Amino acid sequence: MKSVTQRLLALVAVLLVSAPAWAQTVNVTFQADLRPAVANCRFDPATGSVFLRGSAFGEWAEASAVQLSDTDGDRIYTTTQAVAPGVAINYKFLAPNVTGWEDGGDRTFTPTSDASQTVEAVVPNVPNYGTNGCGAVNRNYEVEFQIDVSTLSATVFNPTQDTLFVAGGMTGWGDSKDRLTPSFDNADIYTTVINIDNFPSPGEQFYKFIVRKANAPGVIGRGPISWESPRNTNPDNNRRITYTGTEPDTDADGRLEKTEGPFYWSDVPPTEVLSAATTVTLEVDLGPAIYYAAAHSNMVPGATTAFSRTIFLNGPVMQAADGMTDWAAWTPEGLGAMPTRQFLDDGANGDAAANDGIYSKTVTFPRGSAIVQKGKFGADAGDNESGFAADRYIDLSTAVGGRLKMVFGAVVLQSGKVTDLRGPGAAPFGYDPYICIPADSLSATVSPTGACARPSASEPVDAPATSRFTVETVYPNPTTGATRLRYALPSAMAVKVEVFDLLGRRIETVVDETQAAGTYNAVFDARGLTTGVYVYRVSAGGQVQNRTFVVNR
Repeated sequence: MKSVTQRLLALVAVLLVSAPAWAQTVNVTFQADLRPAVANCRFDPATGSVFLRGSAFGEWAEASAVQLSDTDGDRIYTTTQAVAPGVAINYKFLAPNVTGWEDGGDRTFTPTSDASQTVEAVVPNVPNYGTNGCGAVNRNYEVEFQIDVSTLSATVFNPTQDTLFVAGGMTGWGDSKDRLTPSFDNADIYTTVINIDNFPSPGEQFYKFIVRKANAPGVIGRGPISWESPRNTNPDNNRRITYTGTEPDTDADGRLEKTEGPFYWSDVPPTEVLSAATTVTLEVDLGPAIYYAAAHSNMVPGATTAFSRTIFLNGPVMQAADGMTDWAAWTPEGLGAMPTRQFLDDGANGDAAANDGIYSKTVTFPRGSAIVQKGKFGADAGDNESGFAADRYIDLSTAVGGRLKMVFGAVVLQSGKVTDLRGPGAAPFGYDPYICIPADSLSATVSPTGACARPSASEPVDAPATSRFTVETVYPNPTTGATRLRYALPSAMAVKVEVFDLLGRRIETVVDETQAAGTYNAVFDARGLTTGVYVYRVSAGGQVQNRTFVVNR
């Protein structure tokens, strides 16, 4: 009996020793440094509160938020929590009386097995902490938010079923609190008014516009959301409201008035998107691949089987054809199984002539589509037009008579210049001997004999845009809003771009500066002009060139 008792006691001792391996917690101290917020009068220690919320504290539930304290008055707020070791904790600090949640992604900390540990004190990532607000006075505001949806395609925002919201520091970043609706005099301008009470000004807040898609076709509801990405240097590309305290109160209701906008979604201007649905027949001259295959055992570079002349266009450019925004896999089962992306040489559906080596596809790009699209051709569903990531940029504004001609293997770069270098791994020179690129490097033709000279190894692919000062046509023309003029410089020179009416009166100087060699777009907003004919005048390198455009109202 004694031996049994001894064995039981030994077992209990083992269990007591091993228990911490599965029931252990460690104490972790989290710290938020509010000294900058106090110094800038953004946080009042007498009335302000700081909280910690995250995956280890009720899975982000508001009721489980942990309040931090400052017992020694050093303005560094702390809390010590018992947590499991080895389990990563995602968390954020929250200061409701400042701007709420921290901006940016979650903070992460993985506790070790040490009994006690302290996370280094951090300044919460809240924009208002870094703005001098001393002397600020709490004021009531009435802010109108406006966004111009004319640059949005129906794939992003369908006004018949999708909804627009604004969210930010004034709403706690809720994604469906403040809905925008069309203004009474312009269906493209969506607007809403938000009352903001007791906001300290001078001060600032951040915000963004949001599209919430329908949860089913034709049904307005809580579907997936898309956040815009404005082109600025603010945190997380947010928009910024600056309050001065000197704003007007025109209706004498005790609220200072501000208007934010109208802005374009993600700051994409009309000059970068189609103002109306546009049908374009995309054509690609397959000659370089055909002639190469004829001279090299009927195989294009990178192919493993005989070349069958089956041509596909991959990438976002084909979204208008199939609704898919990403790249398809370069395989027969991926891209090769997508007839919406296949180009044909059959003399039908926009193809000018059958069996001439020019493969075609007619695509209708909806209003709001990018004017410059991105993609890459592939023979037999393979990634064999150019080197890895050497994608082509397809400028729809260069279409002539509704047709945009391209050459297989001659890739137009983002700068608008052409390269025919296939990159490493290509058999000798790839398609290059069959692709002729003139000195201005802005176009390409095909040589059936392979007589085109290959550029020397020292010649940059992305060479200066032109060997002479050139001015291209205005787009769009006619226009109802913004318009752009494209021009190219062979070297650095002083450039002046002006807009005149037909009486010779200068309306605006669009550009007046010295610019480096390259291709440029001069952008002019014609929305304030009446119907009529106007003139772009470009002065550069001792030359003057004019282009006319029409404004329709």
